[in-house]
Amino acid sequence: MGLFFGITAPVCDVIRPTPFVRTADFAEREITLPPGSEIRGKFRLDLFPHAREPLDCFDDPYIRTISLQWASRLGKTVFAQACLARIARYNPNPCAWGDADIRSVKRVLKRLWRILEKIPELADVLPPPGRRGSDKIELANMLIHGAWSGSPSAAADYAAFVVVLNEIDKMSRRKSDEADFAELMRERAKGFCRHKILKMSTPATKKDSRIEPARLAADNRRREVPCPRCNGWQELVFGERDKPGGLKWEKPASGRSDPTVALETAWYECSHCQKKILDGHRYAMLNSGVWVPEGMTVAGSGKLKGKPLRPGPDASFGPLSTLHSLLPSITWGLIAKEWLESCRHNEKRRNFVNSWLGLTWDEAPPQLSGTELAARLCTGDPQRICPAWSIFTTRGVDVQGDRLKWIVCVWGPRGRGHVVDYGFCATWDELAEIINGPKSYYSHADGGNPLRPGVTLIDSGDGNRTEDVYAFCRRIHGCWPCKGHSTSRFDQGFQLTRGEAESNLNHKAKLGGLTLVNVNTERTQRWIQRVLNNDLITPEDPGWTLAADIGLDVTFLAELQNEYPAEEKNDDGYEVHTWKKRGPNDFRDCLRYARTAALCVTEDGRTWDSLPPRPSVSQAVAAKRASNFSGDDRSDGREWL
Repeated sequence: MGLFFGITAPVCDVIRPTPFVRTADFAEREITLPPGSEIRGKFRLDLFPHAREPLDCFDDPYIRTISLQWASRLGKTVFAQACLARIARYNPNPCAWGDADIRSVKRVLKRLWRILEKIPELADVLPPPGRRGSDKIELANMLIHGAWSGSPSAAADYAAFVVVLNEIDKMSRRKSDEADFAELMRERAKGFCRHKILKMSTPATKKDSRIEPARLAADNRRREVPCPRCNGWQELVFGERDKPGGLKWEKPASGRSDPTVALETAWYECSHCQKKILDGHRYAMLNSGVWVPEGMTVAGSGKLKGKPLRPGPDASFGPLSTLHSLLPSITWGLIAKEWLESCRHNEKRRNFVNSWLGLTWDEAPPQLSGTELAARLCTGDPQRICPAWSIFTTRGVDVQGDRLKWIVCVWGPRGRGHVVDYGFCATWDELAEIINGPKSYYSHADGGNPLRPGVTLIDSGDGNRTEDVYAFCRRIHGCWPCKGHSTSRFDQGFQLTRGEAESNLNHKAKLGGLTLVNVNTERTQRWIQRVLNNDLITPEDPGWTLAADIGLDVTFLAELQNEYPAEEKNDDGYEVHTWKKRGPNDFRDCLRYARTAALCVTEDGRTWDSLPPRPSVSQAVAAKRASNFSGDDRSDGREWL
């Protein structure tokens, strides 16, 4: 008291410590939403209750990073603007706003100017309207830099106490000499010991998303709400029609869901008591929700139990869907209607998953479990036994680094295929033994002569091992090099390139008279995918199957599914068909090469129906005696003796 005795009030206001003010309280009291917002007037946390805990994390000096994976129109941008406004009011320090492009930066900062001018205490530090920048906010006591992806210079040569990365999933990933834009922006904050980095985005595709890995790497808090009927805590999910919980709606007499009927009749079904939660329950239910870190649970009273799985300075919230929105226009029925309309077009479906459910879009088809796929593909035939209908067999080999993977398939009428054996080896000598040794013969279910692959195709597309493949094919009879064509310009399943006719002299010298088999990637991929998609196998279109024992290898089954069809846009904006990988696909490639070898034998499938029939057992025995045939390749005469 003696220190301040005799000092004037204005001086005391300067030297007295600033009282702590919660950002959540400041936002409700001081933030006025700019024109164009769905809600007029002050920012209301009762309409955005899910923003309370992220705002409290902004106040926590221990928290460094806050990541929000939310659907659109759930208050992500206003949350960040409120945080910057509080810094301007109580703790002026340089900040930065990073966005996807310069237009987005200007649009957001224009709205932020409107927010700041409504705060009376900032009137003395704001410049007049004519001197306000469009790509930065310059106050008398602080500066908010604007930055956008694609411009590395906009993310350099300044410090920032708070860095906002808005719509981080939309930021460009264009290759350049500079580091990634989002990483450059993070570097702006490392000079401050209590800095904050706010990452926010409506998610994009799973393979390109930045916000989902950031959320999963942090404490990963999920939003749970209590059922107004039974008080059972649960996440709000869209759900499935035939399972308890989630969004439900009435169906018309036709039995098919109708968007108009869904709009009028939808409700949310509690996953615990299966009772209806109506639109009238939403306000109280959503305002009672809590964020639950991964590893913890919530009790009936709303108290958290357990310990976070990943405690630390990184907080993350999501995924949060439009089911949590309290905007006046959002109802259960509107969400159901949007879902049904999105099912008619793939792009609308993707937008619904991203912007309404707050989830990343996975363009890959769902991957079946090993049990499901084995039940679909496997027959009762054991491994290394050719089924009774099989007539001939081929082998496909894929070259990957230090491993040589292979598959043996048998073939029958109408192109029916069956995988009887598979494996891998490390050296070319081991592969030669597999091709020419005793185990190269496969017993037939009819008891007649065993089958042995007559044609083996070996992938020569790996530039580091192409010459090794060529040398091996010259040494081993029946082996041909092959190479896939992703944009095949020939209609048949394969195309032969003779070494003598090769126009490229260098390649001609390497082939040295060999025949290179060009594999039609599109045709062979669709042949495999048709069966994986559960298209029925019919006598007219028999497809392919697996030996029973092979279905026990989950790695083999996973490799069959690790390539999938996708549509993407080329430089001209046109959609083109392509195949994408989500993991190792070596055995899938082996199967394609074995199929192509069968097409070579049958003149591109034209002779499937005219293949010579299998000889009867008596005919096979007679032929065996006449030729002194030895099934296990013994040359000392023991077999016929």
